[in-house]
Amino acid sequence: MRFENYITEAKMMKNTMIGFGVQASRLTRLFKYIESWLIRYDIKHEQVKDPHFTIAQITGNYPKDDLVRQINDMHKDIIFNPKKVRLFRGVNVPKDFIALEYKPNTKYVELFKELSGEYEVREFPEIRPHISLFSVEKKGVSDIFFEDMRRSMPPLPKLKAEDIELWNNKFELEYTK
Repeated sequence: MRFENYITEAKMMKNTMIGFGVQASRLTRLFKYIESWLIRYDIKHEQVKDPHFTIAQITGNYPKDDLVRQINDMHKDIIFNPKKVRLFRGVNVPKDFIALEYKPNTKYVELFKELSGEYEVREFPEIRPHISLFSVEKKGVSDIFFEDMRRSMPPLPKLKAEDIELWNNKFELEYTK
């Protein structure tokens, strides 16, 4: 009985995320620039190791094989055009994020709507495709510091979705297409 419960639980995923993986090397210059400011001003930070665009944060409990099938039916031929570097204040987590925001495009919005029609997803006031670059302590970065840092920012890269990824609730990669 315990083994059967273990197998059943292992097949289910709750509080997961589906997103697009990107080529991290395209962000190297931006990572170095921002980190140099954070180090210079002694701001505790952590670089995001696997940069990605979150398409949808799925809050319900769903079978992993259903989520994998959904990903296998999705297309990753999407190009993202940069908008600006933003400071996102953490709402659901006790951190703030320095993120690279991109312009919403039709394909990305359609994928979000498709996933929100199939699954229970976390909704935000607006759809903002972005890649979190660094996490910092809550209120660890002032608006003035952030604006000063942004003034001489290197050019922001245009990015292409490389993979479609499924992440578990521990922020670990479960599946990649």
